[in-house]
Amino acid sequence: MREEQQFTVFASTQAGLQRFDKAIKIFNDGLARLPKSCQLWEGFGKMYAGKGDVATALITFDKGIAAVPKCGLNYIAAARLLIKQKRVPEAKQKLEALIKIAPNSDGAVIAKEVLATIP
Repeated sequence: MREEQQFTVFASTQAGLQRFDKAIKIFNDGLARLPKSCQLWEGFGKMYAGKGDVATALITFDKGIAAVPKCGLNYIAAARLLIKQKRVPEAKQKLEALIKIAPNSDGAVIAKEVLATIP
């Protein structure tokens, strides 16, 4: 298992056990070692979303986008969270930004599929 996967699995397990302080520390430790890990940023954002902290989740996804602009995980996770919050225009902006910056990526394919499902 790759190092970023180990951090993500361990932190997500702690979050699942409602040990959010431990999960936050693990994600921060992982990102200190691997600041360009799209997977760690996405997991960290999803942890905040699962905890109900939408604002921090969106900030975390944005940090992941800034760290790894062509990785679709954080754009798509942010868009899905925004859709759940009924913030569709903002979700569309995230998806369209991904399509523009990485038009031939797997993330762009997923972004187009998500866009097709929202009004």
